[in-house]
Amino acid sequence: MTRTLLIVPIVLAGCAVPMEAWINPGVEATRAERTLLTCEAEARRDFPVAMQTEWNSSITIGGRFCDDPFCFGAARELPTARQRDVNADLRARSVDLCMKEAGYTKVRVPQCPADITPLQLSRHPGSTNGICLVDGAFALSP
Repeated sequence: MTRTLLIVPIVLAGCAVPMEAWINPGVEATRAERTLLTCEAEARRDFPVAMQTEWNSSITIGGRFCDDPFCFGAARELPTARQRDVNADLRARSVDLCMKEAGYTKVRVPQCPADITPLQLSRHPGSTNGICLVDGAFALSP
């Protein structure tokens, strides 16, 4: 029983996490989605995915041979690799600039509760008060 009580608040807290969305009051939702998709496509074209492998190696000094209170020696751990898209930040900046030039503003809006089907809006609202996001679209908050 105690485990259930500890898990429930964590699950509920995850639902209320605000997400970023682009808003332009009065614009039709379909037009806003088309604008975002166009900006994202341009960003992918201008800054394509470019994966790069980064190698991290570490050297630990001390701790290999210990004779209390002194430790001597060095140990080299195996290198680890990590893949990183070097253009990811440029794509994000490109989308941000494109959307701002199109008249949109980035806002933080809470996600709609999963157990309720809110009324999705066909146009962007003038304010985010009483608004939540469902599948990335603005909706009236229950």
